[in-house]
Amino acid sequence: MVSAARQVQSLLGVDALLAMGGIIPSVSLFREQMHQRIVSLDASLAASGWTTEQTSQICALLCRRLDARIAAALARNQQQITASTLEKECYRDLVPAPESDVMKLMRPFLLTPHSDDTLIC
Repeated sequence: MVSAARQVQSLLGVDALLAMGGIIPSVSLFREQMHQRIVSLDASLAASGWTTEQTSQICALLCRRLDARIAAALARNQQQITASTLEKECYRDLVPAPESDVMKLMRPFLLTPHSDDTLIC
């Protein structure tokens, strides 16, 4: 299984690509792939000993970021924005914690050493 740190880094990489104007050829396929990655991350975090609340808050924040990027990409291409979001699909009953609290939880993932001992910041 891929480590939770690598999964978070992969999702943040997707977020960065979309922030740079990346194109989404199929929104439904893209959202399904992101949904699968979020579910996998949730399971990895739980297996690593994170509490259900912590895993839900981290994954919901990532969903929120990806939802915003998807909406921006659709708007750039004059496409209609769908009402459904990754966050609603995965964490509809979750009361979001303040983003600053969730970012504190994510700090270990953002400072994870790679095999060449460089840090992701």
